[in-house]
Amino acid sequence: PFFRYTGIQQAGREEFAITVAQLETLIGQYGIWVVGIMIFLEYLGIPGYPGGICLFLVGALVHFHYLSFPTAFLVSLIAATAACCLTYWVCSLWNRPIQRFVDQRPSFRKKFDQAQGIIDQHGTKGLFLARMLPVVRAMISIPAGLLKMDFLPYVVYSALGSAIYIAVCIYIGSLFLGLVT
Repeated sequence: PFFRYTGIQQAGREEFAITVAQLETLIGQYGIWVVGIMIFLEYLGIPGYPGGICLFLVGALVHFHYLSFPTAFLVSLIAATAACCLTYWVCSLWNRPIQRFVDQRPSFRKKFDQAQGIIDQHGTKGLFLARMLPVVRAMISIPAGLLKMDFLPYVVYSALGSAIYIAVCIYIGSLFLGLVT
């Protein structure tokens, strides 16, 4: 398979694998929404979701001409920005329960503190740069929402940082993953 994710569930071992051809079939059936949903979920930072590979997989789709680069980029950027906004507003509106959730999980707390430190130390410039760091980019929306960062600069710098990250990942995926398959 082109991409394989193996996760452990309570009932036993679960394996999920998808090839570029299978993803192309899904896009043929359901449209570009498949890519949008895939990237939206990646940017939500859901634990266990194999988000690190999604943009590279979209690059492979570009390589094999299932999608054009501009379409893949635009859909990915819209989905990423929507997920960032959703996370921001959830954290902003439900500040206390989310803060308790973070405080009760030491491993999550460490990543959260790293992301919050970036915002505290560098503000919007830090947010922009954090959108290009693999682990931090999914976490940065949580402290931004909890700290109630100004929303318009948050969206602008998130979108700009995400745009660079998305373009680079799709490009790398189209170059290297296309060679592998």
